[in-house]
Amino acid sequence: MPHPADPARSAFRHSLACIGAANIDRKLMLLGPAIPATTNACRITTTDGGVARNVAENAARLGAEVAFFSRLGQENEADGLLARLAEAGVDVAPVLRIAGAATASYNAVLDHEGELVIAPSDMTIYDGWSAAECEAALPALARHKLWLMDTNAPEATLRWLVHNRPQDVSLIANGASLTKMARLLTFLEGIDLVFCNRDEAGALIGKPLKGAGDLRSYGDWLLDSGVGAGVVTWGKEGAWLIDRQGTRLLPAPKAKVVDVTGAGDSLVAGALVSLARGDTLENAVRFGQALASLTVEAEKSVRDDLTLADVAARMAIAP
Repeated sequence: MPHPADPARSAFRHSLACIGAANIDRKLMLLGPAIPATTNACRITTTDGGVARNVAENAARLGAEVAFFSRLGQENEADGLLARLAEAGVDVAPVLRIAGAATASYNAVLDHEGELVIAPSDMTIYDGWSAAECEAALPALARHKLWLMDTNAPEATLRWLVHNRPQDVSLIANGASLTKMARLLTFLEGIDLVFCNRDEAGALIGKPLKGAGDLRSYGDWLLDSGVGAGVVTWGKEGAWLIDRQGTRLLPAPKAKVVDVTGAGDSLVAGALVSLARGDTLENAVRFGQALASLTVEAEKSVRDDLTLADVAARMAIAP
C-alpha cells in the first residue's frame, strides 16, 4: 500500500478552481405515512449543497486555496450560502449574481421511515450560463492550475471551458446526474480526469456496468476517447481507478455509517487536495476515500472538524 500523505511534509503546490452548482438543499421528512393530495406534516432541514460547492468547501477546510465560480440568485438565502462558503475559506469573488433568477434548489421529500418519495429540483438558473460569462471569469480562474468542473452548465458552456482553459491547467470533470453525463461526450479528449459513480459511468458509455468485466470495458473506452484517467465509485466496495497502468479496485476504508450524503463529493475533494499537494493519482484517490469514510460517520455532508492529519490517519489504516 502507498505510504499515506504526510501533511507536515507536503505543502500545497497548486490551488483549485471549482466550477458548477451551488444549491439550497431542503430535506422534508414526513412525520407520518404519505397521504396524496392533502397537507402532510413534516420537519424541514435546509442546508447548502451542489456538487462543485461541496467540493470547494471540503477542500478549503483541509487547507487548500480554492476559488468558486457559479450562478446564484439575489435572495437572502443565496447571501447566506456565499457568506458561509467565504467563512470556510473559499474565494467567492467569481460567483455571478443573476437578477430575477432563483438560486438552484434540491428538495428531497422523505417518508416517515426515511425513504425518498420525490425530489423536485429547480436548476434552471444554470441554463443561462454562457460562454461569455466564462470568458469574463477566465482571468480569475486561470491563476489556479487544477479545475474541477461539474456537469450542471449547458453542454456548449462546458465545451468552451474545456477548449479555452490555459494549457497549464489540469481539468477534472465530476458527474452531477445520469442525464447530465452525456454533456461530456463531445469533448472527452480535453478532460484529464473524470470522476463519476457506477450509474453515471453506465450512462456515459450507454450500458449498465454490472461487474469488473464491464468496468474494464468502460475503462478501455474512456482512455480510447482521450481522457487521461478516470475514477468510478462502487459503493461500499471502493473505487475503480482507470489509467494507463490498467483498471483496478481500491477498497474503501471501513466506516461506521451514519449518513452517506456527501460521500462522493468528499472523495473528489480529498483527491483534489492530495493532487494539489503533488501526490500520485492512486494516493490521491486513497486520500479521497479516507475523507469520504470520515464524512459518512457524521450527519453533515461537509464536516468542519477534520484536518489533513485526521484524513491521513484514516488512510494509513485502510486496507
